[in-house]
Amino acid sequence: MATMELLFNLLDINLSIFKKNEKMLIEYYFFTCFCKELLTIFYSSRKEYLDAAKFYTEKEDTMIDIDFLLFLINDILSTEEYSLAGIANHIHVPEEVIYDLFYGLHKNPSLTLWKKVIELHSTVRQDLYRSLIKKIIPHSS
Repeated sequence: MATMELLFNLLDINLSIFKKNEKMLIEYYFFTCFCKELLTIFYSSRKEYLDAAKFYTEKEDTMIDIDFLLFLINDILSTEEYSLAGIANHIHVPEEVIYDLFYGLHKNPSLTLWKKVIELHSTVRQDLYRSLIKKIIPHSS
């Protein structure tokens, strides 16, 4: 189930009440909220390294972004539900895109690729996303 569907199901909200542009706004708002929470998890798992490296420049921020996307891909792989080829197939991108990203050859992924990876990640790590939803919207059950 996609992240937005999971979110609206947990909140018991009917998606059909929203216009297309409203759905997109809500989706991108929650996308940024999920990214923020996932980055917190990512940073906490690499705190010592990141503190020691003291990243400040834009180039280093880009490197951290790529590391974060790889963190998500590796987390998907750790579930053993998908291989790199399976990830590419599921999110409908050429295998080379995922392989290049994984091996550090693709350093500037699109927002669409980010979104697709996070949506897939949300399907294999539903418990994590439920807990993130509870952090983002504390009154959700």
